[in-house]
Amino acid sequence: MVFARRSRAALVLTLLVSGVVLSSSAALAGAPDRRQPLPKGATDITDAAKGQKLVREAKERYAQRGYKAGELRAVEDATGILIAPIDTKFTTYTATLEDGSKVTAVAPLTADDPAGTEDEAAGANAALLTPTWKFISNNCFTKSDGPWAVVDHCYYKYKLANDGNASYDWYALHRYGTAYNNSPWVLDQAKIRAYRSGGSSQSWADWNPRANWYGGNCSTTSVSISTPIGGLSQSFERCPEQVTFSKTSPGTQPDYTQTWFGLGTRGNREVNFEIAVRVAQGGTASFAIPASVVGSAY
Repeated sequence: MVFARRSRAALVLTLLVSGVVLSSSAALAGAPDRRQPLPKGATDITDAAKGQKLVREAKERYAQRGYKAGELRAVEDATGILIAPIDTKFTTYTATLEDGSKVTAVAPLTADDPAGTEDEAAGANAALLTPTWKFISNNCFTKSDGPWAVVDHCYYKYKLANDGNASYDWYALHRYGTAYNNSPWVLDQAKIRAYRSGGSSQSWADWNPRANWYGGNCSTTSVSISTPIGGLSQSFERCPEQVTFSKTSPGTQPDYTQTWFGLGTRGNREVNFEIAVRVAQGGTASFAIPASVVGSAY
């Protein structure tokens, strides 16, 4: 199902890394198995009928946007099923179910920084160059809530090059997603999150949105960060009901969550935020990026 009022944020899913989707059983045919170990409590169901169905449906949604996903796997935990690129690394976090119970859930991690992400220049020469955000990595994932709903959620990670600072480096993370109801069911909630997991210690630099939103009509808005420089801005469609955010305080390890609420919606809904963090010079920024979606029969 394609919502009639797709925004650029929804279309940006087309920036998925292209490739050919293979079954995990390819490893049995002699291909290298790039699947990462799963945390305790998570199960690989890629070759099960349920996993194959969700992988196929995710590929179809991506194909509607003109791109193929790379090789995918299906991972089941206490909160649902996660569809992720085959080489994704995972961590765990504590999730709260609708009945208030706490369970251990699986969260994908942002990809490791590739070689060559350091500044192009050092010392006095760096101060003469214009600071720019340099692309580091991106990926997309799908989280399924049983038969009711799914959310496709993605990230783009950037590093500030030529910042001219000998003490610190800056990273930016753009998180976004589109939630869908599985017809004839309805969509009730969608949530995306990013928090520091591994890598170097982080401190807050900037975040957006900075306020909750309540409204009765769909409208196009944008998110952007301006610290330490601007230049990263994305538009998306913010629709009725309510969008809230929560974040840790300055001075603590960054953790940002955005939630869309709207009981009984039969239409796509978008979520979107950007954060910037500071790390010690030469450090790296690693994030856990969980997401969840809630649907129901009516």
